[in-house]
Amino acid sequence: MIDYPPQDGDALWAALGRKPKLSPWGLIRELLRRQLPVILVAGLLAVLWFIPGSVGPRLVGLAIDRSAAGWTDPGLLAAAGLLFLAVLVGGFFGTVMGVYTQRNRLIMRFHVDEILVRAATKHDPDEVDQKVRGDIVTGATSDAGTLAGLAGGTAHALGAAVAYVTVTIVVLRASVPLGLLVVIAAPFMYFAVRPLLRPTTRRQAAERAATGRLTAIASDIAAGVRVLRGVGGESSFEDAYRDQSTLTREAGEAAGRWQALIRMSSVLAAGVLLSALAWLGVEMVLAGSLSVGALIALFGYATFLTWPIDTLFGFGQVLVRAQVAAARVARVVRAAHASGASSSSAAPDSETPRKLEARELEVHESGAQAELALGGLTFRRGELTGLVFASVHGADPFVLGLSDDLVVMPAAVSMFSGTLRSTLDPTGTSTRVAAERALWAAAAEDIFEAAPDGWATRVTERAREYSGGQRQRLALARTLLSGAPTVVLEEPTSAVDSVTEDRIAERVARLREGLTTIVITSSPLWLARCQSVVFVYDDGWRAGKHEELRAIPGYGALVRGAVGHG
Repeated sequence: MIDYPPQDGDALWAALGRKPKLSPWGLIRELLRRQLPVILVAGLLAVLWFIPGSVGPRLVGLAIDRSAAGWTDPGLLAAAGLLFLAVLVGGFFGTVMGVYTQRNRLIMRFHVDEILVRAATKHDPDEVDQKVRGDIVTGATSDAGTLAGLAGGTAHALGAAVAYVTVTIVVLRASVPLGLLVVIAAPFMYFAVRPLLRPTTRRQAAERAATGRLTAIASDIAAGVRVLRGVGGESSFEDAYRDQSTLTREAGEAAGRWQALIRMSSVLAAGVLLSALAWLGVEMVLAGSLSVGALIALFGYATFLTWPIDTLFGFGQVLVRAQVAAARVARVVRAAHASGASSSSAAPDSETPRKLEARELEVHESGAQAELALGGLTFRRGELTGLVFASVHGADPFVLGLSDDLVVMPAAVSMFSGTLRSTLDPTGTSTRVAAERALWAAAAEDIFEAAPDGWATRVTERAREYSGGQRQRLALARTLLSGAPTVVLEEPTSAVDSVTEDRIAERVARLREGLTTIVITSSPLWLARCQSVVFVYDDGWRAGKHEELRAIPGYGALVRGAVGHG
């Protein structure tokens, strides 16, 4: 059964999108429905794991009753053999059930993480508020694990319920009074503890909210640590983090007290049931209506019943935590779908070119002539082409997906932790010579020379140890190292000085000679080296050489304004 990783992410996201008022339980039902076959298999294995334990006390009682006839009594040997077999069967199915329980957890976690990633990509990073950002981070780090625990706990609860019913039937057949005690007392004690669940839910929701706010503050500090140091704002954020950390701790302690109260109540309930069964059993033995072996079996049943009862009580707590976690994830999903709906229904801005997707990339061959068409724009293959937007926001929607033939370097570069080599060559397929050439073209040799361990130098998350200009040059080297037939560079040198920018433009033109390179920029240092330039303005676009387009007032003003930007 191929169920991991799940392949129904698109269908799941679409199903959640059809529920504008997605509730926590609606999200939980949809997630469980997606992996129902695996949950049922794990539930069956849990039943087969519990049942041998439920028949064990009966076999022990039979063995004790037959022991008076001697160790060679066939009934005694049969009971001992069956008991040994029950232990083996229970151990085997318990092991297999553990595998399926983990599979259930992984599937659920994958689904939740995928939902959160999709939701994060639907939000505009510049518009997402602190609460949503904290919800996304906390959801991935905490709520996904909580919901994964629900998937695994569901199978355990199913097995516990079946075992409880089985033991009840066996006890009823052995003694009606004791059976009625089991049937009536245990559910009564469960429902007596149930009022504790609602305040526990509230305390856990408060704890999650406080944790989300703390995570958001921590993310802001990590993202803006350089700026904070520059303006002397460390103490202000330190105070805010300390205050929120205190509130989070207090909320966690409050939730913990209620969880401990529920746990204590479950243990107390099981203990009361055990004591009542033992007392009634002894009375029946003294009255002669129950054998010693049957009494021992009843003690075993009473002890065994603490297992499924405790499991069911624990599952109740899992449901409470899962509801709180699902509420946060559902809130993120609703916000993402609302954001997507509003952006898709909005009227197009006449000052902004429409988005161009990778699937719109077309290649036209005509003899020696070869062109690339991206939407309504046409670029000559094998050339360095400049792309200039008249609107200051014009380049923002110029979004290109990734493919084997097309690699994009966005203006907002992303760097990941690893070695310097893996940062530049994530696939590990490039030669060292090619990597050194890419560093040279990006004028990043100084970064490599300053690296203490060369290519093995560790790079932290987001490459925070480097300046903005250094990160930009490393990202440019990474893009150039891909060797893709078509490369799109969006403002690749906006964070470097003009001397370095001129050097980079000259070297990139040499390195990418014969390959298609599109540079989104208004820098004359780049545009002067481009073999052609496309100028996009409100009503259309013009193509030509840089010197030719300078006669257009809008183009000339943009280029003159870009001089000395570095």
